[in-house]
Amino acid sequence: MSRTEVFQNSNRAIKYLEDDSLKELSERVRERLKCMTDEEFAGLEIVAAE
Repeated sequence: MSRTEVFQNSNRAIKYLEDDSLKELSERVRERLKCMTDEEFAGLEIVAAE
């Protein structure tokens, strides 16, 4: 999954979050994704939560 796809998916999902702390966390993650290059993103290890 690309950085753009993760950003778009989080953007779509944020409206369904009811917990304000999760919304805030999601916004911070989105800001980090905006500042990150595709190369930096490719170097991340992303693991799905259980």
